[in-house]
Amino acid sequence: DTALPDTTVLEDGVLTILDHARPLARIIARHFDAYEMNASGHSQAV
Repeated sequence: DTALPDTTVLEDGVLTILDHARPLARIIARHFDAYEMNASGHSQAV
């Protein structure tokens, strides 16, 4: 939260991206996709 203030909330182990920061969802998904790439053609995190 310190790097990108007012964009996410982490509560009880659940990460919530606030509405105005939704473009971050794709960036975060890409980070996780880098660990598990397959032929699905879409993000496993979305």
